[in-house]
Amino acid sequence: MIQINLLSGKENLGKDFDTKVFSQKESGGGGDRSEQLMQIGSAIAFLLGLAILVVWGFMAYSNMSRAEKIRNQKMAEKRKYENLIKEQKALEKDLEMLKKKTDLINSLKAQQSIPVKILEELFNRCPDSVWFESIEKKANTLTIKGQAKNSESANNYYQFLAQSPIVKTIQYPILKKVERAKIPGIVYFEFKITLKDKMKKE
Repeated sequence: MIQINLLSGKENLGKDFDTKVFSQKESGGGGDRSEQLMQIGSAIAFLLGLAILVVWGFMAYSNMSRAEKIRNQKMAEKRKYENLIKEQKALEKDLEMLKKKTDLINSLKAQQSIPVKILEELFNRCPDSVWFESIEKKANTLTIKGQAKNSESANNYYQFLAQSPIVKTIQYPILKKVERAKIPGIVYFEFKITLKDKMKKE
């Protein structure tokens, strides 16, 4: 009697099939892990690059801010020095004016051509921005010639003299712009003053 084992082939087929399937699953699982590791590595590299970029940007911004701060300090120092230079030049101009006034006072006192009281009144009322070239006295008339820093200074001196107790009348000054002057805006002026009778006798 012949017996045929119909299951033996199927059992082997099942074993082979299961082995192949598991082998495929195992091989497929290994590929997924590699891809995951690559993705994780790429993400870490991206985040690291992003962090480096952020740090670099922050450092660049800090350096720019520091450079801008230093630049502003230098500009402020420059403006300060420019103002000091302007003030020094203004002081030098004022000293030059005062020197001219002092020289004229000393010259007139030496000549004694005009009474001291009149000279004192003229100089006491004279602004710092005005200096004389000459002062002449004929009878009760004074003729004052000089220069002023500008027309406003000359007009101020005119107003001061008009209020003086020694002045009877004063003509409005002749004003002319001085060409090629060392100080811009300089004007030439000329006053004619009539003294009061009491000052004429002194």
